[in-house]
Amino acid sequence: MTKKTKKKKDHKTKIIVICMLIIIILMAYVFARYVLNKNEDFYTRTEEFYFNSDKLGEDFPEYQIENWSGLGNYVITINMNNEDNSLLASPYDIGYDISYKCSDNIICSLSKSSSTIYAITGKDSFTVQITPNTPLDIGDKVYVEVTAKSTAPYEKTLKGKFSLVVGKESLSYEIIDKPNNPYLELSITNTIPAYKIVQLDFDPDVILLDMTDSNYLASTNTTTTVKNTYNYIDSITFRIEAETSTRVRFYKVDQAQDYTNSNSIITLLVI
Repeated sequence: MTKKTKKKKDHKTKIIVICMLIIIILMAYVFARYVLNKNEDFYTRTEEFYFNSDKLGEDFPEYQIENWSGLGNYVITINMNNEDNSLLASPYDIGYDISYKCSDNIICSLSKSSSTIYAITGKDSFTVQITPNTPLDIGDKVYVEVTAKSTAPYEKTLKGKFSLVVGKESLSYEIIDKPNNPYLELSITNTIPAYKIVQLDFDPDVILLDMTDSNYLASTNTTTTVKNTYNYIDSITFRIEAETSTRVRFYKVDQAQDYTNSNSIITLLVI
């Protein structure tokens, strides 16, 4: 091999090596961008993942209902949503499983064991039914622990414990709320073996009635007040059946407030 031929071959080899290095660098760049985009997409999607409930939480909240009759069925409705607040919601469907654990003196059942919060609606709900399986006396207590665990696209577990104490027949109510929740719920329990007509009075400067609430739709009377030329409902009257419980939803004007058990903002009258 002549020096000239060898020089040409070395030059050709250098060009091939340089081309291969360029190809490797380009492939590495493309792969790095792919990984970065995947990581960014994962981060963005997890940042947009909201799996929440009006009664269940990561901090395992506990509720107690007094003066339960201890007879018949007691139904707890649990609402689920995909919202962080009124402006932020998950843009994809969220599947979840539901399970429970209850005390030995009751039988519990779920309306469904799994469900999906669809992005198009952003809401879902299920019920837990409690039925005594043994005679209960005043002072006896029953409980059910409910768990909702998201299965797709990410995992998150929410829990809650509900206790019922057998007591004297009565009509009681409490406000269920938490800070930064867009709405609160008034829970009314009638343990008397007869229906009752109740009237709720409230200030629309503080809370606004949910116009889709079933109790409002079934109300027998409403009153309004005028504020800034607009009519706002400030009172509703409706019937609550014997030995049942119901909830009335109100939207908070100031979402940062926590009105838990602040019964002064809603006056309940038995008519």
